[in-house]
Amino acid sequence: MDKAYSINQEDWNYTDASEALQALADDDRMVEGTVYWESDVEVCPPERFLRAGCVLDQASDLIYNAVGECAEDAFVVSEEAVFELGEMLKAWARKHVTGNYWICIGEPRELRVTSADVAEYAP
Repeated sequence: MDKAYSINQEDWNYTDASEALQALADDDRMVEGTVYWESDVEVCPPERFLRAGCVLDQASDLIYNAVGECAEDAFVVSEEAVFELGEMLKAWARKHVTGNYWICIGEPRELRVTSADVAEYAP
């Protein structure tokens, strides 16, 4: 199972506990007992949110607003065409959209900075 870490229980920016500990050290929060969190996560690639149907719906609305009813069926295409557009959008996202995103699964677990962490990460 993939895990992510947070130093504020809102932003899950770290894929390793050592990254979260370094962030605490960088924020001058590397004190024994300081809480940070670990959560099981599901990787959530940005391409999941690019949907061909939504793109076509928006294009339909835009052309309808520009030219009226004569464009009512402008973007009505076959299922194969919708699938093809979806695959192109996914490929584009994999090539151009960066970032790591996760969906937290279950309850986050509190972790605490130890004296060994302080010795390793404190400036």
